[in-house]
Amino acid sequence: MYLMAINDIVENDKTPELVVKHNHEILEINVFTSVSYLNGKPFDLGSVVVYIEKNIFYLPKKNG
Repeated sequence: MYLMAINDIVENDKTPELVVKHNHEILEINVFTSVSYLNGKPFDLGSVVVYIEKNIFYLPKKNG
């Protein structure tokens, strides 16, 4: 899947989450963990996602 656009950055309980919507697929990337969700199903990114500051996320290279 290609990231077409960043649709939303949600800050639930002050922990940001990157949400990308493409066609009928929804990718939810949680920070400070390696587990993300594609259409509600968890999968392992292989490395932790880091959030630096507003709108800056560092993803593992194989997925970013």
